[in-house]
Amino acid sequence: MLRVCAIACGLVCAGCSFALVRPAPVDHAKRTSLDCTSSRFAPISDVVGVPVMLGTALAIEGLSNLTIDGDRPGVKTEARVVQGTAIGLAAVHLFSAVYGFQATANCARAKELLQVQQVQRRRPLPGCASDADCKAGRQCASGACVWPVPDAHEPDARGAPLSPELLAPEGFD
Repeated sequence: MLRVCAIACGLVCAGCSFALVRPAPVDHAKRTSLDCTSSRFAPISDVVGVPVMLGTALAIEGLSNLTIDGDRPGVKTEARVVQGTAIGLAAVHLFSAVYGFQATANCARAKELLQVQQVQRRRPLPGCASDADCKAGRQCASGACVWPVPDAHEPDARGAPLSPELLAPEGFD
């Protein structure tokens, strides 16, 4: 009964990537939204399943070689069936992990491509039409918000007029 439960559990858990990973659609470059699996949880759980199933097969091999008084006939055959099933489940885990890693990597690339396409589709922001379109005290000059150039006769923040040295230091004309 325990062996049947172990096999059933292995069958349920095997192939997580086959069951849970949704690949990127073939026409993802033409789409404006994308729904695929980029999480690597399922393939990683499949990778964990490979040594667990192989370890189960090895443990059954070791246990089947033990001689216990009153062994029933056919125990070795039953052990071989369980071993074969465990090795088969290890193979399913392995193939599922490979599929899962490939599908999640393709999904991640497709999502990056979609982001690039969305940025390229955006229209550039229009420039300014007047000083009211500019923020933080900037002024509109030739359709762009720029910081105003201080006038030599305008006072600074303290109220004193700006010195000519600050406006045009030596070497700068």
